[in-house]
Amino acid sequence: MPKKKMKDKNSSAFVQKPNPSILNNTMQTTFSSKKFKEEKQKANLEAKKREEQLKQLEKQKKVMEKEKQIRQEKFPDSSSLDVQKQIIEYNESQGKEEKQHKQTAFKRLKSFKEMSTDEKLIYLLNFPKQLPPVPCIVVTESQNVRGFVIGKDEQYVQLKLMNESVMKISLEKIQEVKMIGL
Repeated sequence: MPKKKMKDKNSSAFVQKPNPSILNNTMQTTFSSKKFKEEKQKANLEAKKREEQLKQLEKQKKVMEKEKQIRQEKFPDSSSLDVQKQIIEYNESQGKEEKQHKQTAFKRLKSFKEMSTDEKLIYLLNFPKQLPPVPCIVVTESQNVRGFVIGKDEQYVQLKLMNESVMKISLEKIQEVKMIGL
């Protein structure tokens, strides 16, 4: 039995326990972040802008009230007409601002099926050079021609046919243009 007790005493000697007096670590109590500061500055700027706008609106209201009083003193009957004019002008200005906000950065393109024949020919002629040319079928009164659009004048369209020959077709004869493979 004495041997077992010896093993227990030796095994506990190698276990390291931290001293509680050493554990006085200082942790981070404050932080600073550029983003946090920038957000605060942006919020402050926006608040200042709003305040300035409100002040300007108040000044405009005061000026308008003074003008109304002057007009009423001079022309008592025309005051209602002036108010109506101002309301109409305000509504028009608001409508213009809304239209400006609704415009997107990109102009919406029509689908190929919605385009007219002239628009289709211009689209195929100005097709991006990085992409392979799109073969198309040009339907005329008498025939259907397969090829690539390579040029367009005021009266004629030049097509490069599948057998590498070039053909001119009058714009008046073209009834429809279809893309092949898309």
